[in-house]
Amino acid sequence: MVPPFVYPLNCVVAEVEMRTSLRSSTWRRLFALTLGLMVLGSPGMSSRGGSPAAQTASPPSANPAPIAAASPAPAAPGGFDFAGKREEVFEAFYATGLDTSTAYTVSNLAIKKDSMTLLLKQGTVFLMKPIGGEVTGGAFIGDGEASMTPPNRTQRFMLNKYSGSEVLKEPFTEAVFRFGDGSDRLIRALSKSGPGDASASARATQIFGDRDGWLDGTRELHLEMQFLENRISGLKGQDFFVADFHTAKHDWLSYKYDPQDNPLMENLRALRFDLDNNADYEKRWYDDFRSIKVVAVTDASGQALPFTHKKDQLLVILNEPARAGTPLTLTVEGKAEVIYQLTAESFGLLPYAWYPQYGYINGRSPFHWIVQVPKPYLVTGSGKIVREFEAKDTGQNGIETGCDQPVHLPWVIFGRFQKATSSFTSEETKKTVPMTIHSFPTMTISITDPDTLEEFGLDQPVTFDLAAPVKKVEGMLEEGKQILKLFEKIYGPYPYDELHIAQMAPQLEFGQSPQGFVQLSGAAFLSQATTLSDFIHGFMSHEFAHQWWAHQVGWASGDDEWLSESFAEYASGIFVNEYQGPKRFQRTLEEWRRDARVGEPEAPISAANMLSGPNAGRQRYALLYDKGPYVLHMLRVQLDDEAYTKVMRSVQATYRNQNITTEMLLREVNRVTGQDYTYFFDQWFWDVGIPKFRYSWRSEHQPDGKSLVTVHVAQEDKNHLKRVLMPIHLHFKDKTIPQYRPVVQQEQDIRIMAPAAPKDVTLDDDRTLLADIVKAG
Repeated sequence: MVPPFVYPLNCVVAEVEMRTSLRSSTWRRLFALTLGLMVLGSPGMSSRGGSPAAQTASPPSANPAPIAAASPAPAAPGGFDFAGKREEVFEAFYATGLDTSTAYTVSNLAIKKDSMTLLLKQGTVFLMKPIGGEVTGGAFIGDGEASMTPPNRTQRFMLNKYSGSEVLKEPFTEAVFRFGDGSDRLIRALSKSGPGDASASARATQIFGDRDGWLDGTRELHLEMQFLENRISGLKGQDFFVADFHTAKHDWLSYKYDPQDNPLMENLRALRFDLDNNADYEKRWYDDFRSIKVVAVTDASGQALPFTHKKDQLLVILNEPARAGTPLTLTVEGKAEVIYQLTAESFGLLPYAWYPQYGYINGRSPFHWIVQVPKPYLVTGSGKIVREFEAKDTGQNGIETGCDQPVHLPWVIFGRFQKATSSFTSEETKKTVPMTIHSFPTMTISITDPDTLEEFGLDQPVTFDLAAPVKKVEGMLEEGKQILKLFEKIYGPYPYDELHIAQMAPQLEFGQSPQGFVQLSGAAFLSQATTLSDFIHGFMSHEFAHQWWAHQVGWASGDDEWLSESFAEYASGIFVNEYQGPKRFQRTLEEWRRDARVGEPEAPISAANMLSGPNAGRQRYALLYDKGPYVLHMLRVQLDDEAYTKVMRSVQATYRNQNITTEMLLREVNRVTGQDYTYFFDQWFWDVGIPKFRYSWRSEHQPDGKSLVTVHVAQEDKNHLKRVLMPIHLHFKDKTIPQYRPVVQQEQDIRIMAPAAPKDVTLDDDRTLLADIVKAG
């Protein structure tokens, strides 16, 4: 697809090439349970003990005989024009109420969706009035029970954390349903119909309006467009089921079953894209603020296509059905207020779906952009720069940029920049990669945030006049080449044609790394003499690493985000060790070790994005940016540098331009090494716990003059035992001999034959294990 988006004020033209067919994604959301949090289900390719759910409701588990087979739900009329009446259906989706003229009395009716069973023990169901001839919801009043055993240990851990049990078994007295899977047919078939009780119908109407209104107001759910897309294209197995049920213990809980599995389909008659209606997530989708409006959609011949753009979704009706794998060109023209001013010197794009996008984390596609901005501003960003030009008739500077590979999150930034250039030549491919740095000639930066001040080694607020010295910029380019050189050795060739670096606004105290583009905070350009901190080396190398870990290989679900952040952070640690030396790297390890405890024992790394509460952000950060990289350090030490590099390069080559799961990473580790590292990922990624080892030692003189050293090791945490390769250091008068022995039990003796009695025995002197080690006595 080629959807150019034309912006009237800044004259941006964006072209994004995308495949037209719905492609098979590597993740599936099995369920979502809200207990003051949202628990995401396992990816479809990575369910540990789970299995894909049935697409329709199952019979009751107790198999009760139907009380009275009511008449089946009316099917949608064969002639109903969902495409032509899409606006009416969209508006009716949340405006339609219950049909309270008929009540359905139920007894032991079980609605099963994946691992969830909603048992309507006794009560009354009121179904919605039809929309396009289909019933899409209802409300229940009575005695019910929700039961679920999550399919993997991570979800069971989080359910226990927030509910006190690894198994959900929650009574409820009220429930509201929205569905597109024909669940009303089950209700009708296994119920007795009759006139509704006035008080029950009144309560049902009230709770349905309240909970339906809550669903309508969310930006995350797009049930109306999903319903329309499914009906217009006749998609099978793509239907949703949402239930809100009222409990005494937790108030209202929410459950969502949505396969989110997008196989290749033939004869698609509608395409649904993510396209925000406004680009400010502090506002609701329907607010007219930083608006994004579609003006027209046309096909390759220029013929106008019907479309609906509402609630952050763009639905396009095709003139001819799309075929799987067949190229299709669409042109989408619109107006968008997505550029905002950060300072007098700089501007940015709001980081949301401001052009039509498809797929997880905005999908992947080639892109071709032309960006023009008023003089004297300069533009820089993702892609290979085709040309830089001056539009004299409009008084603008511009660039034409693009990438032929399928990428996600391309970006641009512009401001009153000065530009420096260099290039990197790959030792492996001999390819030359142009590099640029766009920085501000002068700017003022004030630092007041305590955490940022600590990063700089300062104890009170400070203001700098920043000039981005020439030598500083040159030094950053040279360091960038060293980063690329090292990372190519470990992860393989740099994935893209060019690499551009830009200085962001001074108040943005973070970095980010879109495709082929590294954005650093203004503070990163301070000279070393200005601050005692050397944070820039780890900071810049972390963002460089995202070109491999996030872009060339991405993450398939929220469970797997460590494949981006933890891998990039550990890559930065490897660079710090290489560039600044082992002593500085030991400081990094200590920082990771200290801060990893913030996330322990709140959640395993796999559940970092499931955390909720006032400290959730800090805990998530600790798991992804501190514990995660330390776990990777343990893996690298256990594998050794050569094997670790083989694994990393294999993952990058095998899954190039794909989003993967942690299970896929594990399979590659096992394949390359020829060993099974499932236990390692089980205990460090899918489980919690920083172990504490207590040890003692003794030596016994042997007849041959040698000494038998026995090291007794015990783990304190019986519930989260770890299996580790323990470094044991035998210290003699003139040397230290390291030994590596597996620790696999709660308590065990390790025996080592030494040439003589050691003066001392210590464990893990180089802190290669994320563990506390205490010598007894």
